[in-house]
This record gives sequence, structure tokens and C-alpha cells, in this order.
Amino acid sequence: MSEWISVKDKLPAPHDAVLVFEDDAWKNQYTAYITERGCWICFCECWDGSELNNVTHWMPLPPPPATGEISNYNFITGNADY
Repeated sequence: MSEWISVKDKLPAPHDAVLVFEDDAWKNQYTAYITERGCWICFCECWDGSELNNVTHWMPLPPPPATGEISNYNFITGNADY
């Protein structure tokens, strides 16, 4: 698994799904993406589409398990590699 990356050091490519750590009262981790304008958008079930305001760190998601069907899926664009 990757190490946490500070948002001060590097940002992921826009619209790439990543795991983020939000340093707020709850100290939660979410699956999210960053927009071209630098806004973090959450993928989680109860906050889907909500903006996260206190993201301090992120890391790439691990690759999906090999099922023989889809090798890579982009949740934002809906594009998949088969």
C-alpha cells in the first residue's frame, strides 16, 4: 500500500479517485477526487458529491481485484479498460 502524501507536497490528477484524510473533528478517511479548481469531492455513500474542506493527505487507491472483466474503471468519466 502507498504512503500518505501531503496535499502541500503533491496533488493527484484531477478526477482520479483516491483515498483522502480529512483533518476535522471526525478525522475521517473518504474516497474522493479533486477537481480542476482544487475542490475535493467525496464519493462516500452518505456524503456523495459533498465538498471536503479539510483534506490534508491522500494516497492512491489499490488496484481492483482481478476478476477478468474490468481491469481499470474511472468513476468520474465512466471509462473502463477491458
